[in-house]
Amino acid sequence: GLACVEAAISGLPVVASNLDVLREVLTAEDGSPAALFVEADAAGMARGLGDLFARPEAKARLSEAGRRLRDKYSPARMCAGYEALLLA
Repeated sequence: GLACVEAAISGLPVVASNLDVLREVLTAEDGSPAALFVEADAAGMARGLGDLFARPEAKARLSEAGRRLRDKYSPARMCAGYEALLLA
């Protein structure tokens, strides 16, 4: 999941397996998906990649949502979360 998050934050459009954990980490705080979620097999990935090439507007939307993950996973925010967890 970390590699997918890093790719999305950098603005790359991501095609990811349709797994709950990936949906959780690759969704911006406003609920926008930062990845195109597909079946976890070669055919699903191929269809997802084909969709991105065919729809530049989808690539742009995913890239924008991915960049918004920066705030969700900022070092300061993550450290504050760990601190709150440890001090609770």
